[in-house]
Amino acid sequence: MERSYYKQARDKALKDYKEISRQIHELNLRKGQLRETILALNSLCSRLPNVESLSLSNAIRVVYATTTRFLSAIEVKGKLEDLGYNVSRFKNPLASIHTALERMAKTDELSKREDEDEKKFEAGKKLKKPPVEIRHSEADSALAVMRTGDEDKADETEDKSLGHSR
Repeated sequence: MERSYYKQARDKALKDYKEISRQIHELNLRKGQLRETILALNSLCSRLPNVESLSLSNAIRVVYATTTRFLSAIEVKGKLEDLGYNVSRFKNPLASIHTALERMAKTDELSKREDEDEKKFEAGKKLKKPPVEIRHSEADSALAVMRTGDEDKADETEDKSLGHSR
């Protein structure tokens, strides 16, 4: 009789173990999905710098300080508009942007690549720092939590990266 009790207890423990393992697998899948969602939404949550009073070149520096890929003049124009930069103050905004990109490429602030009749630019090795602070949002805190798994440690990590002490 005692053997059947132990067998039942073991069978219940195995059943619980399998259920917990299934739940862990589902949670890991969900965690991965959430991580991708957070990464995708991060750029939408960033606080945008005030670029209205900047020169075109400085506004372009802000654009390239917030991206890591090659951009065409049309894409740069779109990003400037997204930042709230008034490109309509120029008679021909696209020509002005293209001229600024070419000048910045000549001084190695940008690197140029030509793709099928389209010139694209990325941040170069001598890109000057934009004259405005580019602040990051609570989305960056969320990414720190994702890296550390601990909100308190994430806050400390973020404070250190921003130069603050607790």
